[in-house]
Amino acid sequence: MKRNTTNLLLLLLPAFLVVTGCSDSNDNGMGESHERIELYVSGGGLTTATRATVTNITPFEATVFATTRQGVYTDLSGDYEWTKKVEVGADRSVSFSSPTNPVPCYPVSGDWIYLTALAPEATDISDGVVSYTLDGTQDLLYAKEIKGNKWDNYRFAGNPVSSNDKPLAFEHLLTQLQFNAVKKTIGDGLSVTITKIIVQKVNTKVSVAVTDGTPTFSNESEVSLTLSDKTVTNTTPVKLGNLLLPPLTSGTYTITVETSVGTFTDVPLALADTDTQTHFHPGVSHEITLNITDTSLAINTVTVSPWTPATGGELDLIE
Repeated sequence: MKRNTTNLLLLLLPAFLVVTGCSDSNDNGMGESHERIELYVSGGGLTTATRATVTNITPFEATVFATTRQGVYTDLSGDYEWTKKVEVGADRSVSFSSPTNPVPCYPVSGDWIYLTALAPEATDISDGVVSYTLDGTQDLLYAKEIKGNKWDNYRFAGNPVSSNDKPLAFEHLLTQLQFNAVKKTIGDGLSVTITKIIVQKVNTKVSVAVTDGTPTFSNESEVSLTLSDKTVTNTTPVKLGNLLLPPLTSGTYTITVETSVGTFTDVPLALADTDTQTHFHPGVSHEITLNITDTSLAINTVTVSPWTPATGGELDLIE
């Protein structure tokens, strides 16, 4: 007797879709419910642009990594182990990007799922390591591993008790230099135009381990902040721009400043205060004011802080 295989396939197909994807239904017919993963972020000054502030978030793209094996982010495949692009909104919400991918779900069994995240979007991934090229214009953010499951008060977001929510807490892996400029005294000679600030010996390649966010920097080069229409005429500070660079465990950065009155070369950013615990460390911002005359350059009003101004030191750097 000839069997009607078409009808048999149509009967099996809906069950297959429910088991392998995250559907709108809360039950898969076997007493196991599907719960969609919802996420949000925490942390101040989050942005992948250079102008980071304490309270505001500039929307940015990131990559979320999921695994069912705590701390293991290699060979991610399947319903509960994946790598997905997300958008972080100004309201700290996280939305999954591609409409062609199923919305991620918690394991239906109630097992743990573990997440980490990196920004900018990870496009160069190999064996649990993400590689980037740094040019000073983008921050590098990492969110430490969090774990959750589908049960009440164990989810990443939307728990009955909100204090049990577990956001992706992004941290800065780079250090920030914010440059300003002033004329040293009122009526001090001609106006001075600053055209470029070059930071020497910057490691522009970085590899980040997804497991713990440990960065490894290499490829020593120069990073430049090219300026247009940045003319200093008096003691009112002029904002020149920002650079985001690899942190330093010791020593300092050296800059060259090109201006309309000459080039000031090999100027070390040697801060004068004795508290060196945060100098050029990850997540720390350094506000640097260039004091300019027609013949000299000084740097003062240096403040060092976790992405917000705080009391710092002073120094004079004269060419």
